[in-house]
Amino acid sequence: MELLEFNLTSIVMLLQFVLLAFFLYKFLYQPFLNMTSERQNKIKEELEQAEKINAQAQEMKEEAQKRLASAHEQADKIIENAHKTVDAYTREEKDKAQDQAQRMIKTAESEIESMKREASEALKKEAVSLAVLMASKIIEKKLDEQAQREFLTKMIKEAGKDDYS
Repeated sequence: MELLEFNLTSIVMLLQFVLLAFFLYKFLYQPFLNMTSERQNKIKEELEQAEKINAQAQEMKEEAQKRLASAHEQADKIIENAHKTVDAYTREEKDKAQDQAQRMIKTAESEIESMKREASEALKKEAVSLAVLMASKIIEKKLDEQAQREFLTKMIKEAGKDDYS
């Protein structure tokens, strides 16, 4: 049993080892464990905060995309309404121009018709005058005044019937 011999040196060395282990545990190992634990907690908090910020950024991104899509829809509606307004205005102006052209054509046609009537009336009067003049010269010698009136009245009536038929 010589291997298990304890002497004072062995006990002192054992005591020194236990004291050294105690001081190392108390002043080195425990602060190191506390520091690593604090560091782990800090990293964990920073990761959680980063995840929250990332989630908020994702929500903001989605909201921005929704707003952008909404803005595109509104822009498309505005453009569509503008096209409809332009088309309606173009149709309206085209209709107005066509109506004005029709009125101008009708006015011109009525003026032409009026001028035709006036020319026809003037021509009738001139023809009647010439007929009367010729008839009066021919008949002047042969007929009396009563017969001339009846003849001229008949000629005027016949000239009026021919022009309107």
